[in-house]
This record gives sequence, structure tokens and C-alpha cells, in this order.
Amino acid sequence: MQLPDTLRGLITSRIDQLGADQQLMLKVASVIGITFSLRALSAIYPVEVPPEQLAAQLFVTQQRGLTAIEQLEPELVYSFKQALVRDAAYNLMSYAQRRQLHRALAQAYERDGEAGGEAPSYALLVHHWRAAGDPAATLRYLEKAGVQACIAGRFKRR
Repeated sequence: MQLPDTLRGLITSRIDQLGADQQLMLKVASVIGITFSLRALSAIYPVEVPPEQLAAQLFVTQQRGLTAIEQLEPELVYSFKQALVRDAAYNLMSYAQRRQLHRALAQAYERDGEAGGEAPSYALLVHHWRAAGDPAATLRYLEKAGVQACIAGRFKRR
């Protein structure tokens, strides 16, 4: 048995040993970040799959030591065990696939904010719109992120 030359190669080979469903799930989750909620994963998943099925796929990746449960309540939140696992899954996608998922995630975050849910920071929206290749949306949220950072800094000093 020949071992991969690099740590990234070893992690990629572990991902390659998963079923196609688990591989897709890890790739989509990697767009969200090192930690990700089941709700966000379900919102941008490119195939219509019930959240329970995604949770079952996450169970497999937990058993393989690739992901872990971070939080049960108020919503289910997972994380990659190591940043290298997240990076390896992310780099298995084409640039076009990543852009499409970043766009879907930014739109989902915007919908949550408009619906009165807990909106992410504007800096997070800047990141995802930039990765989606949308300069207009990036600039729109960049200005808001600056204001948000100034306000947060002002209240922390007191």
C-alpha cells in the first residue's frame, strides 16, 4: 500500500473513501466554514435532501473522524475536526462550484436577516459575496461591515 506524499493527500484519500453523498456533503459544508449549522447546510445543498438525511451523512463523517458535533441547542452545529479537512474538501471543488455555493449561502443569510432571524455579521456577507464573484454586493456589505465594526469597537471600549 502506497501512502500519499503529503498530509493534504492523506486527508483527500480519506475523503475519497467516503460515499458520493458524504463527499458532496463535506464539500458543501466546507463553503460555510470550519463550523456549520445543519440549517445552513440544508439551505444551500444543491440536491433536495431532508435535513435528517444530511444528519445521517454527518454521522458517517463523525465516525471517520472528519467532523464533530459542536452544539445541539438551539440548533445543530457541526465542525470539521481540523481546518486541513475543511480545506481539502473545499479544494476538491471547481472554482465555479465554489462560487455558486458562496452565492447561495450569501442569499440564504440575507433571507434569514430579512425574515427576522439572526443575521450574520456584514463581514461574513462580504466574504461570501466576494467569493461568489459579485463586486456590487461585496461593496454594499463592505460599507455596512465598516459601520458595524466601528459601532462594535465603540461599545467595547466603555
